[in-house]
Amino acid sequence: MFSNPGSEDHWGRLDRPLRRVLPRSLLGRSMLIVLTPLLVTQAIVLILFYGTYLNVVSRRLSDGITGEVSLVMSMLERTPEQDRREALLRDASARTQLEFVFHPHATLRREGTNHVLGPIDDDFERALHQGLGRPFFVDWSAVPETVRVSIALPDGVLDVLTPHKRLSIGPIWMFVAWAFSSSALLFVIAALFMRNQVRAIRRLAQAAELFGLGRDEGAIRPQGAREVRQAAIAFNRMQDRVNRFVAQRTAVLAGVSHDLRTPLTRLRLSMAMLPTKGRIQAEDLQPDIQDMVTDIEDMERLIGSYLSFARGEGSERPVLTDLRSLIDEVAVAARRAGGQVLGVE
Repeated sequence: MFSNPGSEDHWGRLDRPLRRVLPRSLLGRSMLIVLTPLLVTQAIVLILFYGTYLNVVSRRLSDGITGEVSLVMSMLERTPEQDRREALLRDASARTQLEFVFHPHATLRREGTNHVLGPIDDDFERALHQGLGRPFFVDWSAVPETVRVSIALPDGVLDVLTPHKRLSIGPIWMFVAWAFSSSALLFVIAALFMRNQVRAIRRLAQAAELFGLGRDEGAIRPQGAREVRQAAIAFNRMQDRVNRFVAQRTAVLAGVSHDLRTPLTRLRLSMAMLPTKGRIQAEDLQPDIQDMVTDIEDMERLIGSYLSFARGEGSERPVLTDLRSLIDEVAVAARRAGGQVLGVE
């Protein structure tokens, strides 16, 4: 498998700015992991809502109103009498919840629409173009909560006042507010849970830092998720093992220092008893020199045992020991220290 050095350099240049932007704490990164899919999900929901449901409903409402207006227009064209037209418009206004007003001999001064935010105006304008086939103007701001449609007829202008509720499916901001408020609530709940988990990890890190500085605060109480509890339990066991190991090392060091003090005392006593005046025969000093050499060998053996233990090589193994030689060494050491040996058998 081969790697491309150029792609690695490109990723390194891209990774450095991301590290400056991303949060450094575990809580911040966990919240980012929770927040990102939450926002993406809400964005997809809004896109699907606007792209499918809202557009479909808006088109159907616009087509329904356009059909009613087109029916009234065709009936007006087949009814030339003014009185019958007025009665027809009153009856249509009562049955369709639309208000029809005919202005004879008027002309349409403006065409098109003054757009509002959302897909409703586009769908309504498209439906009027397809269903009427006549010039018109849609005014969304002339009357509050009402949309006025002015349609050019051969002998005048027909004004259709449409309630705004017949074109909209309700306030969109309520859906948006509900979506974002539910996301905010879920994010707060997730933040509380993640805070408790991060608090347990932070407590474990603080205990490890204090223990590394030599301050033993005792065992920590396992909290949080199962993995965090397992880490806390493992830390407590490690702390106990380290404390026992340090105590053992301290005890061994104290024992070695105590054991070294005995041959050092004998060496000092032997050197103090050496003659300092007159002629000295080497043969007379041989017993004392041999005793000092024995003391030095004992010291070397003790130091070697301690160094082996310090390196982890001090595991004791059972070996055969000559008890007679061991007892003789103890008797000799006792005589040199000024003690009285009654007998060795």
